Amino acid sequence: MRQLKTPVRRAAATAVVLLTMSALNAHLAYAGGAGSAAQTQTITSGSWKVTSSSTIITFPTSLSPSTPQYITVSNTGTLSLLGTTYSIIIAGVSTGTAAIKACSGTWNETAHTCSGSTSTIISGTTATSPVTSSTTTSGQYPANPTNTIRLQVSNSAAVVVALVVTLTLSVSRTQVRAATTTND
Repeated sequence: MRQLKTPVRRAAATAVVLLTMSALNAHLAYAGGAGSAAQTQTITSGSWKVTSSSTIITFPTSLSPSTPQYITVSNTGTLSLLGTTYSIIIAGVSTGTAAIKACSGTWNETAHTCSGSTSTIISGTTATSPVTSSTTTSGQYPANPTNTIRLQVSNSAAVVVALVVTLTLSVSRTQVRAATTTND
């Protein structure tokens, strides 16, 4: 009987070893099938800012409406803009309205005319000063980095005491293009 047990034991031990090996191989085969991937991304930052060639525009004393003046507004940031906020403070004595206007074409700065259509970005009087206006209208702000626009600053009536228009420009985060993701 002892001989019978030995081959049976051997067969049982072999079966246990084979089953264990099969289970390990199946597990290893499954683990070998799993994978991962990685992708590189470059993180950069940008800035947004608009500047004016002049922030203080003075209209001298005159008996008739003053000659318009012109300023250049530039996108000096690295990101594209969706809008800009203009604020003006008007000081002096005039019965007229001070206004900053954009031209859809080109300004003729000698004849003070626009080759396209004009649009008023912001206007006010000494009585309504200070005035703030945000715009998202194309052509009323420099949309892309290094872009510039030329604007007309005017006063509609005689100036009794020198009229000073102080301009402040600003851009909020909501006026800047959305962030983008690029894969390298």
